[in-house]
Amino acid sequence: MPAGLVPQNAPLISDLTRLPTRTCAELASAGPYGIVEQEAERTLTEIADACPSIDSFEACRDFLIANVAVSPQEARSLTASSRTSLTWQRLKGVYAEVPAAYTTREMGERVFVRCPACGFPALPLPDERWVCESGYCEAIKVPDRHPIEGTLLLPTPLRLFLALPGGPEQAIRHRLASAGITTALVPGGLGAYRFTHPTGETGVLRVYDREQPALLAVRLAEEAAHPGEHRIAVIPDRVIGRQAAYLTVLAEHMPQGKGLILSSEEDLSAVIGFSDREQGAGAYA
Repeated sequence: MPAGLVPQNAPLISDLTRLPTRTCAELASAGPYGIVEQEAERTLTEIADACPSIDSFEACRDFLIANVAVSPQEARSLTASSRTSLTWQRLKGVYAEVPAAYTTREMGERVFVRCPACGFPALPLPDERWVCESGYCEAIKVPDRHPIEGTLLLPTPLRLFLALPGGPEQAIRHRLASAGITTALVPGGLGAYRFTHPTGETGVLRVYDREQPALLAVRLAEEAAHPGEHRIAVIPDRVIGRQAAYLTVLAEHMPQGKGLILSSEEDLSAVIGFSDREQGAGAYA
């Protein structure tokens, strides 16, 4: 990899869990031979191709974001509900059995443990607490436990590159709707949303939850905006909260002339409301 894209001290394997880190997954997605993020994109393309409409695909995408894991009891409820039955049947094959790395033995039985706050897998700490795979939730004292048999887990590419940014994305969509700004899913890739301001102005935004800002800059440069399109890359506040210089590093590695605005989640409303797109906190054009 070119120098400067990833800090030299960034671990690729977690000392705590002995599993690949998010930095590892982002590195494995970089360049022409990238595979992890690209696998998530391929899966979503297959789902979209099988859906009869964009609304149906959006429902499927929202379902995956909201359901990182599905227990046997939840699967029965999803099947029995007229509202979710068709979506669940369409998506059930996307999920997989819980990998051995996420299996915990308690009282001689194998269980899957997940974070009660966000639903991501939880892994044991030495002090009898648990850590959420997302990296954002507080240490867990009482996690949700489910039997391994019959529990299904969203594959790693979809967890990291769809579900992880999906939570902040859904919150942003609700905020925009409350302000009278409509959004519509743009087909293709992992998902972006075209927004329409009450004034009639339109643009496209996508939420990115990445650990390494320089690597994200490379990815953003590959996703060139259409000429004249107002395009915004939104970085969740929780990402910036962990790296105060995140937006600065991201902007420094972005090539000029890409027609892109960078915004924190907090500043998004102001960014969308700007009349001069080259000004405003957190913006890069």
